[in-house]
Amino acid sequence: MWPNVNIIRHKLIGSPRELVDYYEHVVGLGFEGLMLQYPKTHYTAGRSNAIMKVKAWKFMVAEFVDVTPGEGKYAGYAGAMVCMDQDKRKFLVGTGFSDEFRFGKWRDHIGAKCLIQYLNLSEDGVPLNASFIEFS
Repeated sequence: MWPNVNIIRHKLIGSPRELVDYYEHVVGLGFEGLMLQYPKTHYTAGRSNAIMKVKAWKFMVAEFVDVTPGEGKYAGYAGAMVCMDQDKRKFLVGTGFSDEFRFGKWRDHIGAKCLIQYLNLSEDGVPLNASFIEFS
């Protein structure tokens, strides 16, 4: 009927252990995580306290080497961080840092090690959906 619509089966979780087991099962199947919803609530568009996304972040220490030019409200400032992993592969980190950093403080950190979080690695082995956590 609708080629781009898939029916998703709901599963009632009865305990924290069951939640962990089910989460590990779906991640093992290749999914990013789970969407948890209180049983007696209904879907509403936008953000809601009745539904929560659960994903497993992975962490990596990388070297901060440069920035990309910012766009939109960040035009003229830093956009994303350019980082390099231990195998010298470069990748972008686009979120998690302050406006103060974007507006010029980044220059003080070139060459520093930083902790990032990400969801998965690309086929080339670089982090996808990377977020800055802190300089180490």
